[in-house]
Amino acid sequence: MLIGGTKNDPTPNSVEKAAVQDPFFEIKISEEYKPVGRDLFWTKELTKEEAEKPIFFKRDFALVSYVIPKRGAVPDMLTETESAMIPSFTIATNPMTKENISLEDLEDRGRKTISLQEDREVYRALQVAVQEAHRITCSEEEIGRAFRIAIALIEEHLLTVETVTCHTFERQIYEDLVKSYNEKNPNRPLRLVVSVMCPRHSAYFLAKKEFLGRFIVFKDVEVQPCDDPKALRKGLVLSEDIGVAVMNDYALSHIYISNDLKEE
Repeated sequence: MLIGGTKNDPTPNSVEKAAVQDPFFEIKISEEYKPVGRDLFWTKELTKEEAEKPIFFKRDFALVSYVIPKRGAVPDMLTETESAMIPSFTIATNPMTKENISLEDLEDRGRKTISLQEDREVYRALQVAVQEAHRITCSEEEIGRAFRIAIALIEEHLLTVETVTCHTFERQIYEDLVKSYNEKNPNRPLRLVVSVMCPRHSAYFLAKKEFLGRFIVFKDVEVQPCDDPKALRKGLVLSEDIGVAVMNDYALSHIYISNDLKEE
């Protein structure tokens, strides 16, 4: 029996249908990416009618807010205004293939790409929005004290820290710190969110979602065919329109673990 072909044509292109459907014969490059960005902010999906109108939020005059004007752009800073408009921007991808790949697999690839870009935009907004007084640089040996300070910097503004998010490189460090904190503070536990989209050696401490910011889904992911018959390629276009804003720069702090500060 030949799983990879037939006796007359033992090539991968003639893989038996049963083998293709069996996950044993499918080699994946990675596990499924689990997006986190929408879970860090207060998120709302707008109706078509709502999405056609400008979205304004009332804000405290003293706050500094940051909104993303377009994909990949540095967030704009808003100050001394009593309202803020959150603009929409588009994330799109165009997976194409000449291979014998199903449209379902192409769509899965496209959705993964969009999820990764979504989270990249979210962490870019967080990175820019942290005020200088809320940034802490420390060595790994000093992380316990830095952890307590990062929480206190937010709490002194009468806000409650809800989430700590870090890169997978620092997972074990923050898992231990969050576990210890929660044991001592069972009435206000922290949750840890780990993502490869968070910059390495960084961790962000975030207040409750309603005080931090907004993630608006103007148009959720749409899928359209986009074949190129002349090149014998088939493909899809996936796109979405979203808006991301950090509305309150008091509501987050940041720790960066620097190897340069490591004690001898």
